[in-house]
Amino acid sequence: MRILVATHGIYLTLAAAPLAVAAIGHDRLGRGFWIEFAVALGFVGFAMLTLQFALTAKFRRLSMVLGLDALLHLHRQIGIASYGFVLAHVAILVTVDANYRAFLDFRVDPARALALWTVLAALTALLATTLRRVLFGIPYE
Repeated sequence: MRILVATHGIYLTLAAAPLAVAAIGHDRLGRGFWIEFAVALGFVGFAMLTLQFALTAKFRRLSMVLGLDALLHLHRQIGIASYGFVLAHVAILVTVDANYRAFLDFRVDPARALALWTVLAALTALLATTLRRVLFGIPYE
């Protein structure tokens, strides 16, 4: 039980670490709570997506302690949560401040808008194919 708590504590520390790094160099006063909150969600969501690779790397020591089934279940749940964080990041920014809507507008900057829409579509496709892999005929392996 202690190992499980320690493992989750390490994971949460790593997922929240970008917030500490961002706070060190923070000099943007007056952006408001919702903008800061959305930026924090983006940092944490990105960190969680990055940590997904560690959960599926099948580290022998970690899988022996926690069990491979538990790691894969955690991987799935964190994947869904990280998608939610990233989606909330975008939704809050474009809702709270019209200036952020321009990031997704092809008329303002086509390359940037294409990149951002591609990332959102790719994450959505990844989540959809993961959750509905049987429906799409995708094997688990």
